[in-house]
Amino acid sequence: MTAFEAELLRARSRIMADVAASLHELVPRLPAGEVASDWRGPAQRAFEEALLVQLERLRRVAASCEVASDALLGAAARLEAAP
Repeated sequence: MTAFEAELLRARSRIMADVAASLHELVPRLPAGEVASDWRGPAQRAFEEALLVQLERLRRVAASCEVASDALLGAAARLEAAP
């Protein structure tokens, strides 16, 4: 593995770690002073729907990053193989 490929893999790992951290931050949290029994009904459903939208966006970003890094690794391999 070349230094360039290693750097691309490290960059991909950092991106995926950032995505994982973002997902962790989106875990539902109750506002201060509320108890679980208060967090039901329309407010909960609206929150869950918004959360699902954000999760889907993060999935698309993660998939795009993975495709891009794979393409860069492929390009690096072709450059190294070129005469």
